[in-house]
Amino acid sequence: MYLKKDIYNSMWSSKQYAGSFVALCGFDGSGKTTQTKEISRHYSQEKHIIQTFQPSNWYRNNPEVRNYLESGKQIDPLLLALLAATDRRKHTLEIIEPSLTSSKNLLISDRYVYSSLAYF
Repeated sequence: MYLKKDIYNSMWSSKQYAGSFVALCGFDGSGKTTQTKEISRHYSQEKHIIQTFQPSNWYRNNPEVRNYLESGKQIDPLLLALLAATDRRKHTLEIIEPSLTSSKNLLISDRYVYSSLAYF
């Protein structure tokens, strides 16, 4: 069973990673994709570029979320926030942390947890 402290430590750990991580957050149309391309081009000779985005397809394809986004169907705000938090954590464990194990990697994320903080 998780204790509150364990959950906090797993979310905000002070782990040291060898790779580099850049998160670009902003509204749709604010230039995140353009900046991702520019950063990738600039560092492509010296780093292995990994591009990712949030929310993931796991979140976007969830029937509850899809109905909310496409037709404005009402959804419990807590459920929506928990699905978003689950998506962020899943993304961290499956994509972000493994990508940062090598100093040769530069991970560029189109949105990150900060976008959720602004949204919710």
